[in-house]
Amino acid sequence: MRRGLFFGLAIALLAMSAAPATAGSNLTGNDLLERCSASASENPVQWGVCLGYVMAVADLLGQGRPINGARACIAADVTSGQLMDVVRQWLERNPARRHINGAALVAVALQQAFPCK
Repeated sequence: MRRGLFFGLAIALLAMSAAPATAGSNLTGNDLLERCSASASENPVQWGVCLGYVMAVADLLGQGRPINGARACIAADVTSGQLMDVVRQWLERNPARRHINGAALVAVALQQAFPCK
């Protein structure tokens, strides 16, 4: 997962330099869903922001650092694509919460998909 994180962060940094100011750490769930709904081929900038954001939160959780109390135990063989799918689907199913901070919502989505036992 570490290689995916570096790739994702590199893309996200490039994307954020070309994107509006809302692409930073103040993303809401609504902002994140917009970016995570983009395809890599049609809108690589938006896709890269999603990838970098999700992978950064997943990496923090993988280091045992809870985010807003959320913890996740993500197996080493889970791909970045799976993580992005989990987050996008969670955001689609929870529209009433999409106004909340994106990192907190990513953490909740990953905690529900990959609970620690």
